[in-house]
Amino acid sequence: MLVTIDYADFNMRLAQAAKNLGIKVVYYIAPSAWAWRRGRAKTIAASVARVASIFPFEADVYREAGAKVSFVGHPLLDIVKPSLTREEAYRYFAADPARPLITLMPGSRRQEIETLLPEMLQALRLIRERQPDLQAFLPLASTISRDLVAEMCARYQADIQIVAAHTYDLLAISTFVIASSGTATLEAALLGTPAIITYKLSPLTWLLGKLLVKIPHVGLPNIVAGQRILPELIQGEVRAEKIAAIAEEWLRDAGELPRIREELRMMRRKLGEPGAVKRVAQVILDVAGD
Repeated sequence: MLVTIDYADFNMRLAQAAKNLGIKVVYYIAPSAWAWRRGRAKTIAASVARVASIFPFEADVYREAGAKVSFVGHPLLDIVKPSLTREEAYRYFAADPARPLITLMPGSRRQEIETLLPEMLQALRLIRERQPDLQAFLPLASTISRDLVAEMCARYQADIQIVAAHTYDLLAISTFVIASSGTATLEAALLGTPAIITYKLSPLTWLLGKLLVKIPHVGLPNIVAGQRILPELIQGEVRAEKIAAIAEEWLRDAGELPRIREELRMMRRKLGEPGAVKRVAQVILDVAGD
């Protein structure tokens, strides 16, 4: 029995080698065939005994390819939760619950920081011109140097607190976040916090991506929802003025953020129920017992 987890290029070869040896394979967090290279789904279907799927639309793609699939739900449902009450979180961050609080999440790679953070910081300055009581925080990814981020914040004269702990608690009390497209946007969404999603690649990489990726959205919450519930600013649209315009509209319209939060709750339900890891374990036992 072999259980493969993620790492498509390596694990697809490993799964085929295991099948050739008569070893049953369960693939957990299978390749994102729903986004690009759908032919991989047929390759996986021919190599494994079961796909343990974390997205409902992913399960559909693999079933159509001929795989036996169990939708187990997303593991983040068990992980993404506050450890503090809202009152404790406000005290921990020395934040004022009566004032809007924006969290910037420019990513966990240096290239993302250098590309996205300057626009986010300039947007923050523009928003503050109309909302001077705004509070701003930036949770530091473990892969990024604090000195790098602090230097950039100082360069743009940003009044923002850089923090390194209790990120989920911070997201839970945030009015909204401005984030790089990725897992962070799904984490915020699971906590009911709206996000302005930003996404920027080199021109060549973006061109190749457009040729290969065949999905209408880049943000995971929108992909899961099957519709654009959060704004996406892509490539040349990632400009401080555009970010600020969306933020100002959200802060001005009292009904907009509650409406988005309700749509995020509906999106969350599509990811199943907590307990994904236990369900994966049961799938493994079932396959082993066949």
